[in-house]
Amino acid sequence: MSRIYSCFALLLIAAAVCTAQIFVVHSAMDDVFKLTETVLESSADKNTIYKQAEELYSKWEKDKNKLCLFLDHDEIDAVSCLIYAVRQHCKNNNYDLVYSECAKMKVLIDAIDDTEIIKFENFF
Repeated sequence: MSRIYSCFALLLIAAAVCTAQIFVVHSAMDDVFKLTETVLESSADKNTIYKQAEELYSKWEKDKNKLCLFLDHDEIDAVSCLIYAVRQHCKNNNYDLVYSECAKMKVLIDAIDDTEIIKFENFF
């Protein structure tokens, strides 16, 4: 009987970890996705883009340590490099490069969402 309780406890812990992963990853990636959508809009104001890039940078610095528990470090480093590049390009008023970096970030985030999130189809 104690084995059944142990298995049930492990199942609950696994479910809690999966739920935490989905919440943490999606909340961090939603901010990145929001910036990319704002940048890729043709009517986006440059001050708005700069403010969102700064907010994204500060939020990413707080959240990337949590993401290390759930995602591959190479994926996190790639997103970090793109965020730093976007921030620097915004400071230099080089918005053409901001657009290209945000397009790269959007593709990378979609790939992370498809491959790294714990889903049934990713097990097989």
